[in-house]
Amino acid sequence: MNILEKSEMKKTISCLILLLIGFSGFTLKAEENAVINAEQTMINESLQLNKNSILFSSLVWDKNKITLKKNKSDFGKQLWKNANFGWNTYKTDDYKWRNILIGTGYGRNFEHVKKAYWMVGLNLNWSKYTLYPDGAFNCTANKDYLKTTSLSVPVTAGYTIYTSKLRSMNLKAFTGPVFEYILTSKLNGYTDNLHPINNFQTGWSAGANFRFLYLLSARVTYTYYPNSLFENHDLYRRSLSFSLGF
Repeated sequence: MNILEKSEMKKTISCLILLLIGFSGFTLKAEENAVINAEQTMINESLQLNKNSILFSSLVWDKNKITLKKNKSDFGKQLWKNANFGWNTYKTDDYKWRNILIGTGYGRNFEHVKKAYWMVGLNLNWSKYTLYPDGAFNCTANKDYLKTTSLSVPVTAGYTIYTSKLRSMNLKAFTGPVFEYILTSKLNGYTDNLHPINNFQTGWSAGANFRFLYLLSARVTYTYYPNSLFENHDLYRRSLSFSLGF
């Protein structure tokens, strides 16, 4: 083998070595890129799962919030909506009865009859009875004055007779019992000892309620009490009541 052939062989071997080194580097780079891509894919999938988990949790939370909102009691709202102020008046030859009241109530529509409803109220009453000198219940030669403070609970069932197209007005009729307990009573400024009264009273009421302008309401009620006010007398009360409210 001459010197020229040896030189060519060395060149050939050098080229082969360089080619192998290049190929090995390319292979290692490709494998490294494949590993990096696999790791990046796993990270992306993990982030997506976390994102979906957060989204799912968010949706569940929103749904729960909506459910809780729907199930939230409207008790306080109804007490405000049904707040009212009213007065009673009734007069005979024996006495005159005047009463002012403040109250509220809570009610619902009947499930199968949407226009029918029930309501339970609570009223605080301040009454003044003027007993005329020539009347059956007078105690002195002058007018006597009996003042009472009481709580009353009207329990009514009603029906919507009329509702306007825009629901800005409606007319309802109602009836039901009234339960009243007299907390205090004074005759001519003194505690009523000479003429004890029946503290627990029951009555029956019937009336109509007109709501207008979406907010205000006016009510007229007739009430009759079959129990006498005095224990030893026959002061049977009846009244026509007017009230305004929300």
